[in-house]
Amino acid sequence: MAITVMPPVLQERLGTEGSLALAEVLNRAFEDERQHLLVLVEDRYEKRLSEETTRLERVMTELFSSLREEITQRENRLREDMAKMEARIRENMTKMEAGIREDMAKMEAGIRQDMTEMESRLRVEIARRHSELIRWMFIFWIGQFISIAALIITLVQLIK
Repeated sequence: MAITVMPPVLQERLGTEGSLALAEVLNRAFEDERQHLLVLVEDRYEKRLSEETTRLERVMTELFSSLREEITQRENRLREDMAKMEARIRENMTKMEAGIREDMAKMEAGIRQDMTEMESRLRVEIARRHSELIRWMFIFWIGQFISIAALIITLVQLIK
């Protein structure tokens, strides 16, 4: 704020040139003081900005550290949960495999029993067919024997 008007009392005592010179000196002093004050304020601002930046960097470092620690903890918990889940899956698969093996063993036993029953029925049927075949063979042989005997008897009678 520049001084442009001097009080009349000072103007009378100092005169026009003196009052203008005083105004100029005061204006320069005010300007110098203003510049000095701006430098001080600027220095204070830079110092405060530096302090706040340092504090903010420290807080951010702490937050990043805390965040890394939390991520590590969650990662470890996730790994543990995955290991437990894998163990449960393996256990369930083992149980299912045992059940399937048991079912297969039962089916195999049933098939073996069916095959044994079928084999015994086949043996009975083959034995029945065999005895029937022997009976028919015996009947055929008797028929052949009778035919040959009749032929021999006829030949013997013809020759006599």
